[in-house]
Amino acid sequence: AIPPYCQALEKFAPHIQQ
Repeated sequence: AIPPYCQALEKFAPHIQQ
């Protein structure tokens, strides 16, 4: 149930931990 923008953030900013 992860929104696509969260996966985009994970791709573009892997140093950011949600």
